[in-house]
Amino acid sequence: MTAEPVESASTPAPEDIAPPLTTDSSPIKFEDYISIDFDQDEYTFTLEEVSQGVRLNYYIVVSEDVLEVVPLHSGCYRWGGPSGLFPIGQIVGQGQSYRNTGSGLCPPADRTPRVIAQSDYPHFFDWNGRNWDGPTDYYTGAIWPLFPPGTYDFQIKFRGMCNQRPYEIEKTAKVTLTP
Repeated sequence: MTAEPVESASTPAPEDIAPPLTTDSSPIKFEDYISIDFDQDEYTFTLEEVSQGVRLNYYIVVSEDVLEVVPLHSGCYRWGGPSGLFPIGQIVGQGQSYRNTGSGLCPPADRTPRVIAQSDYPHFFDWNGRNWDGPTDYYTGAIWPLFPPGTYDFQIKFRGMCNQRPYEIEKTAKVTLTP
């Protein structure tokens, strides 16, 4: 897995930013200590199974305590999960899309730096086989079209700052839907 720093016009060059620190004060690359692991490389479901709802499990693996982490979230998706890193999941491809984010009027994000403790944090992504990419408070599920049979990308991503250095971690597995 490779993670590229998120850059913008206001982001200092990587060489101008101190690397994040672990509890033993050793400089590290954030991406070397936090990763995403899927239960499987490919998930396969029938259209009937997925229409009843499926759960795709994954882990955020933190191999060593990491200090000064400010996780950022997307939209109004406020549940940071067991890791507190606000992973966002989506299933996309062939003109289809399901994303577990929200939108609307949201309070500002908590930008307090925190420690992400060493652990294998279990997370999950629930999906009913339908398209969705709108505000979670309006989602009714049954009125949105089902994905057709095919192979799609299941992506998990989280982003933030660590010791004032931006990070973005992303991993993709395949989801195959059969008739």
